[in-house]
Amino acid sequence: ESTRNLLMGSISWKAFRGFEVTGRINYDQTNSHTDSYNVPQFNKELYGEDITNAEKFGKYLYKQSKSSLLTAQAIATYTIDLTDGLALNLLAGTEWKMRKGIRSQIGGADFIIPGEFYSISNVNAETLQNYTSISHSKRRLFGVYGEVRLDYKGIAQLSVTGRNDHSSTVDPDKSSYFYPAISGGLVFSELFGISNSVF
Repeated sequence: ESTRNLLMGSISWKAFRGFEVTGRINYDQTNSHTDSYNVPQFNKELYGEDITNAEKFGKYLYKQSKSSLLTAQAIATYTIDLTDGLALNLLAGTEWKMRKGIRSQIGGADFIIPGEFYSISNVNAETLQNYTSISHSKRRLFGVYGEVRLDYKGIAQLSVTGRNDHSSTVDPDKSSYFYPAISGGLVFSELFGISNSVF
């Protein structure tokens, strides 16, 4: 069984013609838990009570996890009309993320009381340490990015982008990484005036 909660919000501000600043914040939380069991495969009186084969006499597990992701963004865009039909689009932004999680499980094997009594209270206490654990995780990511794009009447585009990220889970000397990109596009139907009644 699991549940998920989502919260989202954004705000925009147009300072002057062609310039806009947008802020966004998102919160995503997930909670889940499961409990499962394996029925005994052997009769203990016939097979023996060797603890190394405890799972053959049944197993019970309860698992629970909780994770959250908080994301905040700020983006500024500016459009400049260079000539008739040719526009320069500038974009600059920053993004911050924090992901946290916790996972735990408790369980055991070798049911003590026979029958359909599948519970943590009905397992051999000596097996608990083999099936019980808890773990935590936390990661922060901060990035800045930008784009310069030329657009001609929506027919042709040329874009240059770059992004630099910093991660809290990487060696501090190597926690910053940059990746650039160049892309272009051409809409042939607009360039040659091709039309289709289907579209």
